[in-house]
Amino acid sequence: MKPKILKTLSTFLLLLPLCVVLLGSGCKDDNAINGKIKIKDFNYTGCKNENELEESADTELIEYKVADGNYLEIKHKDVYFNCCFDELITNVELDSTSIIFTEDETGAGCDCICRYDIECKIGPLEYGEYLFVLKRSTRIKSEFKLLFNFSTDSTYIIN
Repeated sequence: MKPKILKTLSTFLLLLPLCVVLLGSGCKDDNAINGKIKIKDFNYTGCKNENELEESADTELIEYKVADGNYLEIKHKDVYFNCCFDELITNVELDSTSIIFTEDETGAGCDCICRYDIECKIGPLEYGEYLFVLKRSTRIKSEFKLLFNFSTDSTYIIN
């Protein structure tokens, strides 16, 4: 009887790594579990001229889609900032089921404004529904429900 138990146990131990690999693809990322998300590939355009603006000059757009499996690619289009800031900065936090995305500028020293496009990826995120909160400095500018999964690809209009 002992040989059957040992054979069964050894078969299980041989198959265990395969099971972990197959099941591991649906496992949670340790960073996402702990609420640690980050911004990567941050970029922004220079001040747009009139020819580069979207059709509706008073509308900002947030285009978002899944990227790299568990990152959310964000394109915030036609957002107002000072014409001569020192630096555009962004921050992201995960608070339970809310993604809090903050945009700000430092050293705004001119008496004019321009429109810019901001792009970045945030994550890693687990698939699910989130409340996306867009903040400007400490003020909430907009918020909307966002379903994040393997086919996420949508646009949100900010008026």
